[in-house]
Amino acid sequence: MTNKTPVTIIIAAIGFAILPGLAHAKAIIPEQFVGRWCGGQEWYILREPSYLNPTGDCLKDEDPLVIDRKSYGMRDAYCEVDSIKTWIDWGEPWDTRNMGAPSIRINATCFDTNYNRWKEFLIMVLPKGSLKIKERSKL
Repeated sequence: MTNKTPVTIIIAAIGFAILPGLAHAKAIIPEQFVGRWCGGQEWYILREPSYLNPTGDCLKDEDPLVIDRKSYGMRDAYCEVDSIKTWIDWGEPWDTRNMGAPSIRINATCFDTNYNRWKEFLIMVLPKGSLKIKERSKL
């Protein structure tokens, strides 16, 4: 046994102590998706406070979709993020001149107002500054 053996054992022990904490870290929604989105079943826009709409609230014919770093929700349901996958969707425009919009797939545990629970996945993309829900399905 050499003098380096105890140091190696200590480093390995520290590594094994840290790994379980990393495995249980919660997924975080990218900042560009976070906000109060207003719209319909598939398309949403950010409603920022303005002179015409000082509170930034959704209009009467729009449904709110609120997304924060660890969850998202609508009027009838709330979902906590379990995992996230991010990528660039080259089939969607980032702006009027460039292709490649940010996209995410969220796996989540959801609850409704009657305390029913289910798992779902949600695929969202940000083309031209709006939020598009490409797919939503229960698992």
